[in-house]
Amino acid sequence: MLILRNKKGQSTIEFILSFAITVGFVFSFYKIAILYTNGYLVHYATFMAGRSYMVFDNNASDPAFIDQPARQKAQAVFQKFNLTELLHDFDGRLEVNDPSAFNTPENALYIGVFAEYEDVLLTPIFGNKQDLSMRSDAYLGREPMRSECFLRICRAMGPVAGRGDYCEVHATLFDNGC
Repeated sequence: MLILRNKKGQSTIEFILSFAITVGFVFSFYKIAILYTNGYLVHYATFMAGRSYMVFDNNASDPAFIDQPARQKAQAVFQKFNLTELLHDFDGRLEVNDPSAFNTPENALYIGVFAEYEDVLLTPIFGNKQDLSMRSDAYLGREPMRSECFLRICRAMGPVAGRGDYCEVHATLFDNGC
C-alpha cells in the first residue's frame, strides 16, 4: 500500500472551500438585507395608505358614501410607491378590512388596510429555497366624518334640549373627537 505524503495543493483546496463558503454567506446576508428593505418599504407604503384611508373626508352628507372613495384614495397613495417594479410577483393591490364585518368592539381594532406579497429566501450554502408569505398591516381605522359627527351631536343634544329636531334649529360643532 502506497501512502502519499505529498501535500501540494492542500492550501488551494482549503482556499477554494473557504472562499465558496464566504461568498455564500455574503450572498445570504445580501438577500436577507433585500428582504428586510422590501418589507420596510411595503410597510411604509401600507402605513401611508392607511393614513390617507383614515382621514379621507369628502364632505358627503351620508357616512355610507365615504368608504369607497377612501379606499380609492388609499390605493392611489399605495400605487405611488411603485412596488410592482421592486417586487416581481407583487400585484400592487392594497386590501381594506371591511368595517361592517367588524361590528364588535374587540374586532373593531382590526379595521384598516393591508398588503400581502410573496418573496423567496435563498440560502446558497445549503441550497435551500423557502417561499415566504409576507403581510403588512396598518390598523389605523377610520376617523368619523364631519357629517357623522354632526349626526352624533344632534342625537346627543336632542334629548337634552327636549326636542328631537335640535339640529334643524341649532348645532354646535367642536373637536371633541366625535
